[in-house]
Amino acid sequence: MVELEDERKENELVLESITKLEDSRKCWRLINGVLVEKTKLEVVPEMRGVINNLNAVVKQITETLTAVREEIKNLEGAYNYIMKQAKTTAQAQQAPDAKGAAKGGVLV
Repeated sequence: MVELEDERKENELVLESITKLEDSRKCWRLINGVLVEKTKLEVVPEMRGVINNLNAVVKQITETLTAVREEIKNLEGAYNYIMKQAKTTAQAQQAPDAKGAAKGGVLV
């Protein structure tokens, strides 16, 4: 997620720096390992689209992460309760066995 936010910031910086240029200025963009020549007029809308997509992805990941954390919290609470019950039941079952063994005689 940090990488996506960094990429979004980089794109915003590039967009900010090229908006000051004239519209016919040539821009070079690396797309899948290929350097493509475009004009500023072609690049600016594409950059805005990329930034919007990155914002949407970061938002979706954040929402998913929040939901997963909430689910983990609920599961921890439920299983912690079950584990406490199992532990007390196991202790209750072991307690009579220990008392019975102490009262018994020694076999030779």
